[in-house]
Amino acid sequence: MKLRLVASAGAIALQAAACGSSSKSTSTSSGASGSPTTAAANGAPIKIAALLPLTGPIANKGMSDNLTLAANEINAKGGVNGHKVEVSFYDTMDLTPQSGRVAMQKALADNPTAVVGANISGQVAAGTDLINQAGIPLLNIGADPSTDPGKQNGSDWYFRVAIRGDRQAEAMSQYVANTLHAKNVLIGHSTDLTSTDGANYMQKDVTGMGVKATQTSWAPTATDLTNNALAAKGMDALMLVGYPAPEAQMIKTMRANGIMIPIIADYGASSIVQGKLNTTAELAGTAFVGNCEPIATVDVNPAAKHYIDGMHSTFPGSYIYGFGYESVNLIAEAVKNSKGSLAPKDIKAGLAAIKDYQGVCGVMTADAQQNFLHSMPVISMENQTETFKTLVDNLTGDYAS
Repeated sequence: MKLRLVASAGAIALQAAACGSSSKSTSTSSGASGSPTTAAANGAPIKIAALLPLTGPIANKGMSDNLTLAANEINAKGGVNGHKVEVSFYDTMDLTPQSGRVAMQKALADNPTAVVGANISGQVAAGTDLINQAGIPLLNIGADPSTDPGKQNGSDWYFRVAIRGDRQAEAMSQYVANTLHAKNVLIGHSTDLTSTDGANYMQKDVTGMGVKATQTSWAPTATDLTNNALAAKGMDALMLVGYPAPEAQMIKTMRANGIMIPIIADYGASSIVQGKLNTTAELAGTAFVGNCEPIATVDVNPAAKHYIDGMHSTFPGSYIYGFGYESVNLIAEAVKNSKGSLAPKDIKAGLAAIKDYQGVCGVMTADAQQNFLHSMPVISMENQTETFKTLVDNLTGDYAS
């Protein structure tokens, strides 16, 4: 399924089309050469193709509404340098790389200005050759470092909005060692590439901090985690990385077996809170490292407050997905930096030029590896509410904020 949104100040047209069909094209991509088309020069729309799990095991209600809100807000102010914003949605469906590749093929067939997604690293990697061939900037929401420019699955057209998996692991490890003062931890993870890599990063990091670590794993769609949960007996803390549903099941099973140790999860655990996948009692002593957590930072970030207020008033009950909202605004900022040019090479340069942009995810700056940098907040999940606890801001390496 592909959904096309044409957002304007006065109206929204939402069309559902068959998976193999294309929406009406109002401009054409100028390709990697970067020569602006006549249509772009005449104020053609900024066409954003968003690859999101609209159906399947990780779909969330109203996920696309976040990008819709950003487009509506931009268009209500007259657009960007004479260009309105159009967002089309392409369903990545399940967790497989092939589904992401198919969605990418359909998106690129519609000649977008830029692409957002997918939020599964394996699906991003599966479309790398397609992006390279098309020469279109992509806002990468995956966490795996292998999709950085110059890396095995990376592209010079990729800009990462999400914080990279190795830096997430470092933030979690610092929290376990320096805040929880744990000496013996269990690392639980699903067996997909990104989660497995994340678990290995954690093992390396916590071991270097003097913490003993043991791993346990499960399939991304697993529902019986009894043996995994029992492995947490006698541990000081649990570190979780994977998909929200099995993470929630791991927490539930541990608590049902009287294992009440502290738990620190990856940023995907925000879905556990928003979806109320665990009870208040089960979430005692739980937290996650936030990647883009506007709900928990409304008191300290005016951009986050504006966004959350807008979502609640315009799309009440929809899933809060700051990455999508942020990505649309970053593309708009890139068009401003390009002086209104929609040529791919100019959009790419405009993204690279973004510095100290105050977004809903924090202060965003593109580094030499085309990652947008920010520190990671630790967010409590207790009482089924996202509450800011502390900030991990001393991350190391090229991705340090």
